[in-house]
Amino acid sequence: MRRSHGAGGPAVRHRCRNAGLSAVGLLALLACAGERGATDDTLVVPAIAVPVSDSAADSTAREAAEQPTVSPPATDTASRPLIRPAKPDTGRSRPVAQGGDSIFIELERTACLGSCPVYTVALRGDGNVRYQGRNFVKRSGTATAVVPAAQVRAIVDAANAANFFALPARYAHGEPTCPLYTTDSPRTFISITAGGRTKRIEHDYGCENGPKALVALAARIDSVAGTARWIGPRE
Repeated sequence: MRRSHGAGGPAVRHRCRNAGLSAVGLLALLACAGERGATDDTLVVPAIAVPVSDSAADSTAREAAEQPTVSPPATDTASRPLIRPAKPDTGRSRPVAQGGDSIFIELERTACLGSCPVYTVALRGDGNVRYQGRNFVKRSGTATAVVPAAQVRAIVDAANAANFFALPARYAHGEPTCPLYTTDSPRTFISITAGGRTKRIEHDYGCENGPKALVALAARIDSVAGTARWIGPRE
């Protein structure tokens, strides 16, 4: 027996397919199913497109909101060391204060063919004096004393006046600074540290044209240190 769909069969199916695409498809589908049930034994339900109520931008925003928020690790600024930018080096030397241990003066006298006293005396900027006697002196060994610090600074002033720090380092036999030389003479070594500078000059008294300023400077060091009490007439 052939089933007859009737005149409304194709129209009903068409209406059902359209109903599945609309926002109210579910309600229309139920009505279509009732109509078709009267003409056909089998109901083919078309695929139902679920309406999307929000845009792609709204969906992306919703997904981002659902993601867990990860806070950056806390930074303990109090525990960080404070780093200060280094100051540029201007290349200028810093002067050293002429006081206390920043000043050091030493005089050494050597032997000669005769009985020249051999000793070393050192003075510091604070006035401390240290003497070391060796040969042809009244006091052999070590002795100490204290003199006014202003007198020690006066030695530095005298050295600057004599242009001590600019003089050649040696006045000795064979040097260009000693064209005329006599043997068997004593020598002095004068060392001065002051104002961030250090200079040591050897002066052989056999150099007949040696600077008189060095002779005067050595005598002034002896006078301030009071070496006469130690190198005087031998007992």
